[in-house]
Amino acid sequence: MSIISKFYEDSFPKSKGIVEWWGGYPKEEVGENEYKYYGSDNPDNENFNSEIAELPEYKDMTYKLNKQGYRSDSFEDYKDSDKTKFLFLGCSVAFGQGIPENMMYSKVVSNHFDAVHWNLSRVGNNIEGCLLALNNFVQAGYKADKVIIQYPFWERQVYVGDDEFIEYHSDIVNDKHRNWLISSNPQMNAWNWWVCVNAIKGICLENNLDFVEIVIQHKYAQYLPNALNFRSHYDMMPAQMSDKLKLARDGVHPGKVPSEMFAKTLIDHLEGKKPADPVLDILQNPQF
Repeated sequence: MSIISKFYEDSFPKSKGIVEWWGGYPKEEVGENEYKYYGSDNPDNENFNSEIAELPEYKDMTYKLNKQGYRSDSFEDYKDSDKTKFLFLGCSVAFGQGIPENMMYSKVVSNHFDAVHWNLSRVGNNIEGCLLALNNFVQAGYKADKVIIQYPFWERQVYVGDDEFIEYHSDIVNDKHRNWLISSNPQMNAWNWWVCVNAIKGICLENNLDFVEIVIQHKYAQYLPNALNFRSHYDMMPAQMSDKLKLARDGVHPGKVPSEMFAKTLIDHLEGKKPADPVLDILQNPQF
């Protein structure tokens, strides 16, 4: 199957936006732009963890989306606000797949600094999607005080045709990709990712946007040695930690404890604190 999205006219003046639902659509609407399930986080998915779903913090969780379809505060309502504004870009980890909104590291960090929580992250996002979203946002006249970019995997690419925009994912196969070099060549994947990463940095520098970079796999650290490496913290969790603490409701993505670790790591970084020992942090946690 292929995933096809359309460019659509959003509320940003003189701008086009892209919203892409990868891994499924929102399900069971419980309010305006609010859904009980989203993407792979639904009972029909084989990895869905019904035991985690019954925990108090997950039982009544929903996905509240803004009018553009992002899990974010309103864009236009805060455009001219004097409040500090944080803009997050990334994939499902930054989107908070499988966890309630109050557990999202982006939301926890924004609340800690009493900042507007703008989030352009999407499930299954790719580096081009981050680049396009940031460029559209800036071109539409939006400016954040801090841009926090959690770079997606470089295996995820896009194919742009005359009338379609197709995302390539490792478990999505389409005839159009078979002769598409970037989607099948690891070196080209890395090169394309690196070019887009630098384009994102360029947009931030050109528009005087302070930014923080995050990676979620060790292999990216060699290219971005100064980026926060969330994976290094995730790997430090005790082996005996239960899935109830480690995993999200969808049974795949980071859950309660890693999300807390990610939020604390980013808060400490933004406050200029010396990186703490993640193992010591965990052992001092009263849950252990």
